[in-house]
Amino acid sequence: MSGIQYDDLACARIDAEYDAFRKNFLLKENLKAAGDFLVKASEGRMPIELSLVQVGGFNAGLTMSFKNSVPLLIRFPRPVISRFSEEKIRREVAIMQYLTDLTAIPVPFVLRFGMPNEEPGLGPYILMEFIRHTRSMSDVLNTPGTYHQSISQAVYANLFTRFREGGQTYPGPSHIRNDPQVRL
Repeated sequence: MSGIQYDDLACARIDAEYDAFRKNFLLKENLKAAGDFLVKASEGRMPIELSLVQVGGFNAGLTMSFKNSVPLLIRFPRPVISRFSEEKIRREVAIMQYLTDLTAIPVPFVLRFGMPNEEPGLGPYILMEFIRHTRSMSDVLNTPGTYHQSISQAVYANLFTRFREGGQTYPGPSHIRNDPQVRL
C-alpha cells in the first residue's frame, strides 16, 4: 500500500470538533462580541461592515471596514488544528514583527494580540490591519520561483535557516500589547 493511511475515527473526531468550533464562532452573540471589540479597538472610527473572511484551514477571521480608514482583521486559530493556540499566536506576532523590522516584506501592522481569557472571549487572537490582496498566501507559496522581489534569495535562505534552527529570541515589538519577549 502506498500513501497515508487515515484513521477514520480521528478524522471523524476532528470533523466533529471543527463543526462545533464553526457553529460556536458563527453564533450571533459571538459575532457581535467580536464586532464590538473591533469597533472599540478602532478608537472611534466609524464602522461600515463586519465580514467573515474565513472559517477553515488553520484560522477563523473577521474583518471590519471603517469609513475613511484601513479595515481591521481579527484572526483566531482553530483549536482543532492548533493544539497550542496561545504559543501559535505569540510566535506569529513575533515573526511578523521580525519581518517588519528586518525586511521589506509587506506585513500587516499588528495592533494587539490576546489570550483566551481576554476580551472578546473567543480564544487567542491577533488584531491587525487588513491588507487587501488579489492572491492568497497559499497561491503565492505554491507558485514556483515566487518571492518578494526586493529581497534576495540569500536573505530568504538566511531567514528560513534561522527559523528552522529555532531557539532564537526576538525582543518583540514595543507597540504591541502583551508579552515583551517572544520565542521564535
